[in-house]
Amino acid sequence: MGMFDFLFGPSKQERFAQLLIDRIRLAGETKEIIFHNEEFQLRFYENGEEAGIANLNNLYAEYCSIAKADRDEFLSQATRALLSYRKEVPEDFEDARHDVRPVVRSRAYFEMLRLEQYFRGGPPLQLPYVDIGQHLLAAPVFDLPESIRAIDQELLDTWGVSLYELMEIAKQNLEDSEFVVGVVGEKLYALASGDSYDAARMLLIDHILEFKLEGDPVAVVPNRDSLIVVGSDDNEGLAMMLDLIEQSSADPRPISAIPVRLFDGEWETWLPHRAHPLYPRFREFEVQSLLGEYEEQKTMLEGVFEEEGIDLFVATYTAIKRNESNEILTYSVWTRDVASLLPKTDYVLFGDPGRLGTVASASWSKMESIVGDLLEDLETYPPRFRVTEFPSDEQLEKLGHDERISA
Repeated sequence: MGMFDFLFGPSKQERFAQLLIDRIRLAGETKEIIFHNEEFQLRFYENGEEAGIANLNNLYAEYCSIAKADRDEFLSQATRALLSYRKEVPEDFEDARHDVRPVVRSRAYFEMLRLEQYFRGGPPLQLPYVDIGQHLLAAPVFDLPESIRAIDQELLDTWGVSLYELMEIAKQNLEDSEFVVGVVGEKLYALASGDSYDAARMLLIDHILEFKLEGDPVAVVPNRDSLIVVGSDDNEGLAMMLDLIEQSSADPRPISAIPVRLFDGEWETWLPHRAHPLYPRFREFEVQSLLGEYEEQKTMLEGVFEEEGIDLFVATYTAIKRNESNEILTYSVWTRDVASLLPKTDYVLFGDPGRLGTVASASWSKMESIVGDLLEDLETYPPRFRVTEFPSDEQLEKLGHDERISA
């Protein structure tokens, strides 16, 4: 124990993790459990091999948000959920089909799991899902009394059903369950049934199309217990949506503040056009969402690289607001002689430790047109690109200095 540990004791997060470990042990778990502070995870090991990971961010946020009198029961519920893997999912699909449901989640969460496996050299993650726009996904799960279980490709193969077939069954099961739709001022439709599936009800397209809206349906899922729908041409409804997004920003189990629009029966990522009076607020929430996703991704990658001895720098997704226009711009830094993973940003600054200041700066599109062959797309979300070479002096001259980001 270090001096500061002795003086101040463990952090609140560490105490929370230990409370969970103690509960899990009392419930009979025999696997080795190690708390990884930097990633805020519990990792389970059996015979020296990693046998499972529990991310604690959402659980801890929910724990902090409830009254102290309710925390003991919450820990019990969380323990049952973490140990739900012990309960077998039926191998016969007919025994399982009535308990299959769809969920909608941030695509970043699934992609972080896949990216972690990739850099650890483990087998590819086989969690089938369907993209919803750029930043969301829908996946089938098995509904248990205490928790929900992810359905992987192996289980799909065992059941002998395709992802499409299973998602159709899951959506029908969700449609058959009761839910509540609230209407605010004949402008905004809100679903908050409290069963952890309201976000997924955006998949019930026929119901969404019954809403009386001005323009195309625009939806946002701030968390798994919330779905907000307004019309794309209804400025008053869009403003109400923004207010609700802001109010829910601190809620536990967040998904995304980036909206999607229903067009030709499919959801697509959407922002109003730049001249729209509400564009700045939607843009701010978009950047805030991406900042959170990139920071979580960066923390995970840095932890993996330290453990695996991988020499890669994880560049930061940075946002600034221009004083004269309040426009929000994002940028990352590409540094000479530093193998890096760049986030996709509006602009890229090029740095050389041997020279003062940035040696070039350009928009992402211009950068790609000149040095795109130096980028290796990791095909993940939020996007990351591996760079191991630095642009030549000739390429730097072509890139130039963009005044919008250099000023």
